[in-house]
Amino acid sequence: MSPAVPEHIPVTGPAGDTALAAEWAHWFGELVRSRASIYDVAGLLLEERSPAFLQAVENRLRQATGAAETAKRYEVEQWRTRRNSPGLALPKLVHSIEKELGRKAAPFNLEFRILPVAGLWVHQVAPNCVLMSFDIQSDPDAMGRLLGPIVRELAH
Repeated sequence: MSPAVPEHIPVTGPAGDTALAAEWAHWFGELVRSRASIYDVAGLLLEERSPAFLQAVENRLRQATGAAETAKRYEVEQWRTRRNSPGLALPKLVHSIEKELGRKAAPFNLEFRILPVAGLWVHQVAPNCVLMSFDIQSDPDAMGRLLGPIVRELAH
């Protein structure tokens, strides 16, 4: 993931804390994914949680909400920075493929799903849908190399 996400949440303290780690990870994930302000939604996401978990949240709520807000800000910044990159690079890629083919490309639609994964990565999940990393958008050569075969096939 980009930014990196730890595979395991470090747990310290009494043995009971280990049992709360999975519940904490689930709750924190909901907190990060929520569209509302962390401070508006934090309490709502605590319904139907165990008393031990509620105590753990109370002990760490400030740190958890701060980390969730940071994650949300990062996601928004990345989206704003890169939201139009594939759309801007695609016409250049299509034009270069048209030169190779010696004709205009056949009309096609291609949906991009941008994922927060590190590195240069493209995966075609359907004939007209690709998953791609954020990083590939800033590397036109890699985009052409990895996305080119998919576009070439659609352009036939």
